Amino acid sequence: MAKPKESDKKKVLNTVVLWSCSGFFFILCGYGLYRQHCLEQRVLVLEEQFKEFTRTVQSQQPQHQELALRRETRDAGDCICPAG
Repeated sequence: MAKPKESDKKKVLNTVVLWSCSGFFFILCGYGLYRQHCLEQRVLVLEEQFKEFTRTVQSQQPQHQELALRRETRDAGDCICPAG
């Protein structure tokens, strides 16, 4: 039997490393998308709670009317807040 050449072993190792890195980054990107989705859902819930709160306050004080606060939908990558 012929011995596998050293270059064949390196090719296999390089392929394994490449696929491992690709899989890791695929999982990492999926986790980032999951966190972004969860964050967007939390923001929507907070906005609904805030709207309900402002309706309650405005119903108690009808003479006081301000412009409604609005938030533009942004991509999570646009946020410059520190992590955590």
